[in-house]
Amino acid sequence: MLIGTNPLYVQIQGFIALGVEAVLPIPQILENHRLRSSKGFRLSVLVNWLIGDVFKMTYFFLSEGGIPWAFKACGLFQASCDCYLGVQYWMYERGTPRVDGEVKDTRLA
Repeated sequence: MLIGTNPLYVQIQGFIALGVEAVLPIPQILENHRLRSSKGFRLSVLVNWLIGDVFKMTYFFLSEGGIPWAFKACGLFQASCDCYLGVQYWMYERGTPRVDGEVKDTRLA
């Protein structure tokens, strides 16, 4: 607000906002990996994130307007992170990691 409508300031602010939104899933990914569990992470949140990614990517890549490359790149990164959260949700079902399609009992490790 202090700089006003300076184009460079507006562009930098936009890139920072896109970057922050794109990395939002990373703390959840890291925590799931650390705990080897997705316990506490709601499936409904994941499903809604993935639905939002589908709509966002559809708009970014099929709209006739010139969507800047930064939106597409950050959107693809975020969608990839959300898909990986889906993989983690499947792998760490009920807090027990899956190995080769079988649930591994971590108490025996």
